[in-house]
Amino acid sequence: VLIGVGGSGQHIIHAYLRLLALGNAGSTDIPHVYIIDADAQSQQIANRRSQLVPDIQSLHEYLRHRGIGGKTKEANFDIIRPYSQNLSTNSDLTVKNVLLAQKSNTTEEINAFFYEQDLNIKVSEGMHANPKVGSTIFGEKLGRVLDSSGKIDTNNRQLLQKEFFSLFDEDVTGINTTDCNIVIVGSVFGGTGSGIIPTLARTFNEVINNSSSGRTINLATVATL
Repeated sequence: VLIGVGGSGQHIIHAYLRLLALGNAGSTDIPHVYIIDADAQSQQIANRRSQLVPDIQSLHEYLRHRGIGGKTKEANFDIIRPYSQNLSTNSDLTVKNVLLAQKSNTTEEINAFFYEQDLNIKVSEGMHANPKVGSTIFGEKLGRVLDSSGKIDTNNRQLLQKEFFSLFDEDVTGINTTDCNIVIVGSVFGGTGSGIIPTLARTFNEVINNSSSGRTINLATVATL
């Protein structure tokens, strides 16, 4: 399982898939790919300079079909938003809107930890190089899929699918099998990677290490400067 967080994570995934293509890797070597980003688009947009995500998706599709005798691996490719899908119907959704959606937060508490310019950031446009915003927004999203003990509620498959697609689905990614490796890539700069990678890594550690399998997670993070 390969997870790219933010723009830097996308560049690392693109480079890795190109390396697999140059190395003549078989379809069985192709990982599940998940991109966590606020404004990444799978379809090419006119007049947009960066077409990185469509290129990654096309390359991933090619590689997983490049097997001997037409053998295909069912490797997933999905784009996960760092904010909750229940709040994303409005493109003007701000950090303050997200925080106020948590009933336990008050305006006074929010103002004590965030500057006004932070609260006015539109989450659909990115984290604006602000790790505090990235971590807070992603933490709110994770909070929606936790059970009463603070662990990922794997029984609520419908909500998990809506917020994270198949990322936490053991039947798809095999996250509780001994041959599964999870690699999270991104950057320690900016707001998306530096804010989300530590939270996501800790969540995976809790999901796997508290599962019935009793095994230790095969988890690695690669963060560029």
